[in-house]
Amino acid sequence: MATKHLFKFQTEADYKTAKKNHLVLPNVSSIKESGNVYINRKFVSKEEAETGTIIAYHEHTTGEMEIKYIVPEAFDKTDPYWKADAVVVVPYNHTNDDTVRAMALNYASVDTPTTGGAASGIVWGADVNIAEINNYTAGIKFVNYDDQTSSIGTNGSVYLPSDAFSGEKVNPYDTETIYTATENYAPSPYNEDGSKNDAYHSLGAFASVTNNCLKDMDGKGNTFKILRTLNQEYLDQTLYAETLDNAQTKDYNGITLNLFPAACACAKYNSILKPCTIDTSKTLEENIAANAMPWYLPACGEVGYSIVRSARIQYAMSQVGATAYSTDWIRTSSEYSYSGAWGLNPSLGYIGGNHYGKGERGRVRPFAAF
Repeated sequence: MATKHLFKFQTEADYKTAKKNHLVLPNVSSIKESGNVYINRKFVSKEEAETGTIIAYHEHTTGEMEIKYIVPEAFDKTDPYWKADAVVVVPYNHTNDDTVRAMALNYASVDTPTTGGAASGIVWGADVNIAEINNYTAGIKFVNYDDQTSSIGTNGSVYLPSDAFSGEKVNPYDTETIYTATENYAPSPYNEDGSKNDAYHSLGAFASVTNNCLKDMDGKGNTFKILRTLNQEYLDQTLYAETLDNAQTKDYNGITLNLFPAACACAKYNSILKPCTIDTSKTLEENIAANAMPWYLPACGEVGYSIVRSARIQYAMSQVGATAYSTDWIRTSSEYSYSGAWGLNPSLGYIGGNHYGKGERGRVRPFAAF
């Protein structure tokens, strides 16, 4: 039986700080000031999984696949029993569709799209408007980081807080995070109690802020809309190709084909728990209907969760021996315009769309819903 650890803290803030510094598991933590007691286990349910929780599997000799959600502090990559498949980014109580949104252990790759690879620059795609995708031209901002109840506005570029930052600007609405920006403060997706922040999602009192790129949480839907822009007659030169052209367009037998390598690389990504089963003899719509492409190019709002909990994501990746989370630009499926798409910079918390062209190269991390 595993040894249980008992920890006592004066305040909830003390407990959060200690938890952020990776308390050993399992443990029971009691808070003197509030009287709350927290029982922290190695395994949690999907509903309890937080950002950084590792989705792992064990294949029994019978072929049965056992799936567990493992807290990263308790994951042992030297133990062959549990194998990691993905890392949770958006928790269950923030999705509204009975899923968690998880990040792949590798970056997307145009050279080896089924397995992914190390971080490399991938072009978003052709300069065309994608049918039915909203063009968000701003992110939600606040004049002061410590007052996010009024003075609501939008701006072409905004800055998220992160648990990876240090400094004096502690976000009072999510004290695990800190701002390093001097203006255009964007909200964390979390309230202090871990619930969904209405401002980030343009809900409740913030519903009038409709031009907010962070409210876009439908990366899978966006990805399918992007793929539908491909010429069906030439899928074998685009989505169905073994390797992908890292360009906006391609000349093929005198025809200019529009390409979308970022979305295609994500759609072709493959994992044990979420395999890509594209049938090249079938149409794109038949493959979509068969759920043959479970991985997708995440939306701006989904990637934002990984910025806000960047330190937690980095720790989980190191625990499983996966490709580290890059501090370079991360591409999203959220459009800014016909020639621009939103990107995020983890090292700054910066969200930009108006200057980040679809022809420029950025890192791409596939996401999937579990």
